[in-house]
Amino acid sequence: ADVDLQTALAADFAENDSARARVASSRDAAQSARAVTDSFQRQFVVGRRSWLDVLNAALEVTQADVAARDAEVSAMASAARIQLRTCRWQPAPAVSR
Repeated sequence: ADVDLQTALAADFAENDSARARVASSRDAAQSARAVTDSFQRQFVVGRRSWLDVLNAALEVTQADVAARDAEVSAMASAARIQLRTCRWQPAPAVSR
């Protein structure tokens, strides 16, 4: 059981580190894609880019945003699993309304 727990914790820590790195790179990619989209929109107005170019650039922004959110959720999930496996999870009391 101890070996299984240690193996699972090692995997969770590796996933958490990986997810945190993906968050940073995905945010950078989204920011770069936004700059390209803005540029393509300006170029579309003056006739140097097609509407399809603008839409493809906007799609890249959306995909990069989704990748960043996915990495954030993965990091949160692995952090929660680490806390659960190490008995450090401290759930907040339920608030009655």
